[in-house]
Amino acid sequence: MKTAWRFVVALAISCGCLAAQPALAQDWIRTGTGLGVEKARVAVADFAPKSDAAKAHAALFCNVVRADLDFSGIIEVVSKSYYPLEVPAVPADLRYKAWSDPPASAAMVAFGNLSETPSDVRIEAWLYDVRNPAAPPVVGKVYRGDATDAQVRRFAHQFADEIVSKLSGGVPGVASTQIAFVSNRTGPKEIPAHDFADAALVPGRLGNCLHLLRSLSQGRHAADLHLLPGHRKSSGFPSILRQQ
Repeated sequence: MKTAWRFVVALAISCGCLAAQPALAQDWIRTGTGLGVEKARVAVADFAPKSDAAKAHAALFCNVVRADLDFSGIIEVVSKSYYPLEVPAVPADLRYKAWSDPPASAAMVAFGNLSETPSDVRIEAWLYDVRNPAAPPVVGKVYRGDATDAQVRRFAHQFADEIVSKLSGGVPGVASTQIAFVSNRTGPKEIPAHDFADAALVPGRLGNCLHLLRSLSQGRHAADLHLLPGHRKSSGFPSILRQQ
């Protein structure tokens, strides 16, 4: 599956670069073949939990962001062993030189904090260019939603995609991609949905397919579902759907 995902990522980046060429003059990095340009070094600091209850989700958010950026192919994620001892939770805590100098030698630093109640989670996330202290944040986001693993993973994917988009001149990231398919491995037909990292998101029975498709389209301006070429309907329902 990872090989297939890497092909999708490479194809998306190649197509996106053609559409984003007018904006390349202001990019931090340029993607393409034979450009001879090094990948941007991005450090993802541990997000600060504001309470003991927030520790697990703060760690989950960080790990997913790091994995997504590493998988993007256009970013070099700095090893945690090179990070300074003082980790920023808000912009006022960021020590630019400590991150831009060796051994970290980072060009960008992603950091933030996470607070949590029994029902809600709030994440403040930033990306800063540590080589240019006078510059505004490259990315600054606040995410609020249900205090569940699935929601925190979704926010992490969105933040990673935002970083990829900013650093590549508008090429969309693929970390928020979801795939749903029909499966009868357990008997009755079900429609399991998985995120970019192959984590199960929205399991559902065939009878609840409308609810599932609405769930997959949450947060999008439009959902366009198609039957993939070469796959036909069986018993009135398509075997594979593509969402755009």
